[in-house]
Amino acid sequence: MESLPVSSVSVRPLGRLIAIALGVTSVAWPTVAMTQCITQLKDKAYVNLPPGLCPRYTDMLLGKAQQQVYGGVICDRPESSYILLQKLIKYTDRGKAVWQVLQIKQISRPTQQSAIKGIGCRQLQNKTQASEPIFALVQPTSTHNTYQTLAAWRVNLLEASFTNLESKTVICQDPMI
Repeated sequence: MESLPVSSVSVRPLGRLIAIALGVTSVAWPTVAMTQCITQLKDKAYVNLPPGLCPRYTDMLLGKAQQQVYGGVICDRPESSYILLQKLIKYTDRGKAVWQVLQIKQISRPTQQSAIKGIGCRQLQNKTQASEPIFALVQPTSTHNTYQTLAAWRVNLLEASFTNLESKTVICQDPMI
């Protein structure tokens, strides 16, 4: 992992230096620069995502493997969505979690109604890997509480990798209903 102060991440989009102070004011950047900012978070540690980086996001705990806690962030931006796979590396003196971004997956959304789900998805007839988290690109259906799965990925926490799944083998439902 690259050694960085937890309070900042530096990126060089389009040949100029843009310093992002985590947890400070937001800056409006071009789409290309913002995409570069997201992808350059890989292997970096952070406490708070830079303001404005993810206009809409969902974060979640994905599980524990070999005494490490893993989490995920679904970052929705106008041009596409991103899944950040991360692990908890320590806590600050004030008790805030410090996360290291292990892997970033960029996903283009075909329609405004489509979304990425990280909770409530499971692979049909696969009991051996049931404990591994699944992310899916879905869109609502006319059936209450279910989604059509357009694409899906299983997360291997130990390898910090995404494995493509056949979309027809993954079902996603709203876990809150």
